[in-house]
Amino acid sequence: MSIYDIHGSSVSPYDFLGETCQAYDINGNLLTGDYNIASSDYERSILSARDAWMAEARADASIVPLVVHSDQHGRLLPTNTLLPYLAKAVPWGDMSACIGMGDTNNYSVEYFQYMKECLSVIPAGKQINIWGNHDTWYGSANDNILGEEHLTVLNTYFDNSTYPGNHRYNDYGIEYMIDEARKIKYVVIGGWEYDHDLGGYSHYNIGSESMADIVDMLSQADGYDIVLLSHVQPFAGQATADWLHPPVEDGENQGGSGGMSVSVGTVVSPSETRLDQMLIDRKNKGSGTVKDSFGGVHSYDFTGCNSDLLCCFAGHEHCDKYMWQGGSIPVYLFDAYAYDNHPIYLVNIDRNQRRLNIWKIDDAPTVYNYQIPFEEPIVE
Repeated sequence: MSIYDIHGSSVSPYDFLGETCQAYDINGNLLTGDYNIASSDYERSILSARDAWMAEARADASIVPLVVHSDQHGRLLPTNTLLPYLAKAVPWGDMSACIGMGDTNNYSVEYFQYMKECLSVIPAGKQINIWGNHDTWYGSANDNILGEEHLTVLNTYFDNSTYPGNHRYNDYGIEYMIDEARKIKYVVIGGWEYDHDLGGYSHYNIGSESMADIVDMLSQADGYDIVLLSHVQPFAGQATADWLHPPVEDGENQGGSGGMSVSVGTVVSPSETRLDQMLIDRKNKGSGTVKDSFGGVHSYDFTGCNSDLLCCFAGHEHCDKYMWQGGSIPVYLFDAYAYDNHPIYLVNIDRNQRRLNIWKIDDAPTVYNYQIPFEEPIVE
């Protein structure tokens, strides 16, 4: 929690003896110390959503509060005014992570530097930024050529090593981070391995090394509940009809660049490589095998795991969609910041009420608030 003076400058919450100070308003109500200066309807909307989001999270220490943004496509620029405001408005010490779901780029390496400058106002120890397909194609729209330069650039600008507990397995974006206070492990997967015979990144390959790393991340009996992060959602074979739309904007007509996809992409494309059953088995603590993109078979055994797979978050589709895999793994796709009214999200993962509580905020300004249960409702 941060405390500010009337000018918006941070002040110490301690007295000269190092004891915590408590401040009260004229009616004797304890002040939270949250930043409350707003100069526009948009900023007032952010504060209103922030207050509801934080009130719920502060009332239950098991809740996991997040800031999420996705598919910025070149809109994270030094001239951005939203993030400097969020830097003041969000009580970073009270929340878990600020997650960028990928596709920050607009086909130039310069946009990575812009992204870094823009996000520099957010505490580095709270940031998790993952790759998207447009980040891997930063050279041009058709640049699918393997090169050390690509990997160096991506691993430089998508460096999550400052987040506590970070363990990066390889150069393809396979890693995890740990929020020790909330017993959460953020598991990042991606299909970013090249295969020249298949045409490069566009085929979303998970090779043998990456699949073995994913199995290892999921297999650890460490007591940390898992939040799975991938730019493209991880489940294959999901028909458009399987996805629902929260009560935001125009529902079915949502979407910025070209509107809503007819079908929903998956993090790995070859039909024989499906993560569905492995993730369901992780949820239910089962065992089995999974193939990588090149036909290799990998065994997994989750029977000794002592934590839950809570949910999966992704972007990529430029609209809000959600569904449940196996009836009990909620999968949420976040709308693109680049288009429409430039939305961002405040999210509470609520393990006691078993739901996602989401505030979508755009610069119209409009705040949407809705809840998605962990278990798919049974329709009679």
